[in-house]
Amino acid sequence: MALKCADICNPCRPWHLSKLWSHKVTEEFFNQGDIERRNHLDMSILCDRNSNSVDKIQIGFMSFVVEPLFVEWARFSDTPLSHIMLGHMASNKYKWTHLPQADLREPTQSTSSKTLPQGGLGP
Repeated sequence: MALKCADICNPCRPWHLSKLWSHKVTEEFFNQGDIERRNHLDMSILCDRNSNSVDKIQIGFMSFVVEPLFVEWARFSDTPLSHIMLGHMASNKYKWTHLPQADLREPTQSTSSKTLPQGGLGP
């Protein structure tokens, strides 16, 4: 359980870090979707940039995966750190839900993931 919590803990980090890495992972998803589209493959869930957004992906991820796991973890390991992480998660979820779109945009272009070449990964 601790390893799984460590694996998916980004929503439980301070906002500036969680937001940055949420944008990075979502851009990876969208790049994968672009490659799938170009190669006429079925689109993987969450990878279509035309029908998904960072805020929607993060809210769903927090609501259905992270929050249930971390609530149980805090029940098992009732420590100050567990409560800090739950607090960050609640604050981040509120921000993804309520902040104007302009405030949810990626922090700077220089921190974004590099996009793959048009040909994708293959030869």
